[in-house]
Amino acid sequence: MISDKVSASAQIGIGIMLIILGVLVTPIGLIGAIAGGFTYVGILMMFLLLGGALMLLGGIQYLRAGLKLSKDEKKLRQELARTHSPSHSHSHTHSHSHSHSPTPTPTLPPTPTPTPTPPLPPIIARWTVDEATWQLFCLNEKKYRTGDNIWYFIAMVLLGTPLLMFTRGVSPGFSFIFTTLFASVVVGLRYRLSMSNLRSRKNKTPEVIISKGFVSLNGKQFELYSKVRNVRSVVFQPHQQPPILEFTIEWKTSKGVTFDELRLPVPPGLEDTARQVEATFKEF
Repeated sequence: MISDKVSASAQIGIGIMLIILGVLVTPIGLIGAIAGGFTYVGILMMFLLLGGALMLLGGIQYLRAGLKLSKDEKKLRQELARTHSPSHSHSHTHSHSHSHSPTPTPTLPPTPTPTPTPPLPPIIARWTVDEATWQLFCLNEKKYRTGDNIWYFIAMVLLGTPLLMFTRGVSPGFSFIFTTLFASVVVGLRYRLSMSNLRSRKNKTPEVIISKGFVSLNGKQFELYSKVRNVRSVVFQPHQQPPILEFTIEWKTSKGVTFDELRLPVPPGLEDTARQVEATFKEF
């Protein structure tokens, strides 16, 4: 899996490319399907028409998602910077200090720096995630998972097309269309499953719980160790926005060892806690 995230501009570029391909392929498939009728060539052209229409639809969706992603990312970064900037908290405190009243009034205590919830054995660390951090994290995870699935889709099409040609003896065009449709379904389901832990839970603040045996993100639990599962690495990435604590979990399959990344958001003020978690797992 790739570690780089797909930017909004990349999604816009992919959308434009798919739209161009769809515009080129769809008329060819339509004309061929009409001319060929229900012959072998006509049916093949119908699949080509369907593939072109799917590329056109996918391109439009990518383009819309990229434009929305660019707008939302800019808005969330501004909100996160405004919420956690020192100047914001200073101006808030300063406005209270200049209020005068003939009778003493109780002053509000300063907003404390977020601190992790006291851990309970065998829990190593536990914290809640504020709304601005969570929204930016979800935005970046969608970009990350989108990029991951794009490469997965490309690999399936590039490997599946010649495999179907040589093992089943079908034409290159039919192999490409069938593999593309199949890869689209697989990647779509894979993406939905990977994003399931980011769904909002009504009246519940997103929470991260880390123990030696499992990690819980937003109420969904992920096993770390078992007979077939193991933690390959735990890395704190402070330069990302928001900072990320990344677990790389590997497990055995019939074809060998595979792995996936579990990324946890770290709210402002809890960077030292994340570093302690990183150090703890390095000692295991």
